Amino acid sequence: MRNVCGERLRTTRVTARISGAVLCKRAGIGRTRLSEIERGHVVPSPETLERIETALADLIRTKRKLAALAVQEGWPGPEWSDAE
Repeated sequence: MRNVCGERLRTTRVTARISGAVLCKRAGIGRTRLSEIERGHVVPSPETLERIETALADLIRTKRKLAALAVQEGWPGPEWSDAE
């Protein structure tokens, strides 16, 4: 059985160019645990999944704010600024 949740998390994280280590630190979970979730080896508890999703959304939002500020200051916009 596929773990669509883990695949979706990994795709979102990689598309946004967020490292697993940064996401783990923000979500308060171990790197091995995130890897197991993303590869479908374990199904996270609802609480863990919420922490990961919240941390990922916060990181993406922060990257977008930084990209907007960079453009405002005249720096070229990064490729990932439009990542969903």
